[in-house]
Amino acid sequence: MRTALAIAMLIGVIAVACGDDGGGGGAPPPVEGTSSLTDLGVGVIEIVTGVGPAITPGDLLEVHYTGWLTDGREFDSSLDREPFSFKLDTGAVIAGWDDGLAGMAVGGVRRLVIPPELAYGDRGREGIPPGSELVFDIELIGITPCQIPEESPPPVEGETFTTEGGVQVIVIEKGSEEDPTQLGDSVSMTYTGWLTANGSMFDSSHNRCVDFTFLLGSGQVIQGWDEGILGMSPGDVRRLIIPAELAYGEQGRTSIPANSSLTFDVELIAFGRQSGE
Repeated sequence: MRTALAIAMLIGVIAVACGDDGGGGGAPPPVEGTSSLTDLGVGVIEIVTGVGPAITPGDLLEVHYTGWLTDGREFDSSLDREPFSFKLDTGAVIAGWDDGLAGMAVGGVRRLVIPPELAYGDRGREGIPPGSELVFDIELIGITPCQIPEESPPPVEGETFTTEGGVQVIVIEKGSEEDPTQLGDSVSMTYTGWLTANGSMFDSSHNRCVDFTFLLGSGQVIQGWDEGILGMSPGDVRRLIIPAELAYGEQGRTSIPANSSLTFDVELIAFGRQSGE
């Protein structure tokens, strides 16, 4: 029974995607390709098969897309803008995208027919009525794989300074030159941390393929981070060498002995500033 239901759903998906909306109205432009249905219920038509390695969770994807309602009304497209970038399986896009794009490679083009519960559900959004099934044509332009962290800190060079509290900072790369971060900003970072004494890695955001976000200067991170990240711009990469008293001090923590100096390589991905500041 479940197999028969899945086949029936797939037939309906293909009919919608190929121009028969069953209501005599318009429809997205017809396409041809190999059709399938994901376990979650996203209809997929493989229009062009890409080449190279398949995408994996956490990869940064660059895509072009066009989205329609099933009656053929276009509600959004990136074709007249820059390609759209996001990280796969991090909640950055609707669940139907994360599900329907799985396994794509660069150059691939897919049509996704996404049920409402994997799109905007009962709430809808501007241009998309509540309960809408959505149709997207998506082309995968590029992939930046999730980075593998270094097991020990690699040698680096750059301008060096020391903060008032005693954090040694090495500016490895300068990024966008935008307004520097201020206290109270919401910052998104990638990082890898090592024990300064022996160079052993104890933590990295790259292992989780997700950026780390916090409010700068709010006490959500160790003091050495608040000092060493202040003034960074998106794209900046720094090495922070943080004395124990600005890290975890005498108490230490899992994988970090008491009184340990810590070394971090950090990159500022983005930041947000509350209006009026």
